[in-house]
Amino acid sequence: MYLMQMDIPHPTKAKLIETTSELLKEFKSGDITAEMVLTKSNISKGSLYHHFDDLEELIETALLVRYAKWVDRSVSVMTPLLLNAKSPEDIYAGLVEVTRQTQHPDLKKERFFRVEVLTKANSSSRFAERLRELQQHLTDSLEDIIREAQERGFFTKSLDPKAIAVFIQAYSLGKV
Repeated sequence: MYLMQMDIPHPTKAKLIETTSELLKEFKSGDITAEMVLTKSNISKGSLYHHFDDLEELIETALLVRYAKWVDRSVSVMTPLLLNAKSPEDIYAGLVEVTRQTQHPDLKKERFFRVEVLTKANSSSRFAERLRELQQHLTDSLEDIIREAQERGFFTKSLDPKAIAVFIQAYSLGKV
């Protein structure tokens, strides 16, 4: 999984990321202050700036860690769906179920989170570059399992696996 490939951070850095991730569940990224992170984590300001160039880098890192978890979950759901199918009908039924689950009202905040991450990439080149790597991992993973499904005759080979992979990502965002 992609998240496992990320560097294991120093315990203080990990605590800052974890704390910021928790704050991101309650607040928009632009509303989080260094004081909020430091108070909740009980870590010094010097330690924050030892591990991160600025608060924005910490917030970006926390957003990316959370997004990486979503990427890993997405791949872990789609892989068995496409690789364990016995027929195109199995894939269709699985995609209907994935759609039902991803569009569930309880996941509305998660869909908005994805929109926030994608929007942030538009305003920060540093963040965009880091996000690009995650998005590419997701697209590559989906392409691989789609190619396998094509080899098994479940998707027409005339369709570009990358186009299907990108469509699945966009479709799963659905209505926010």
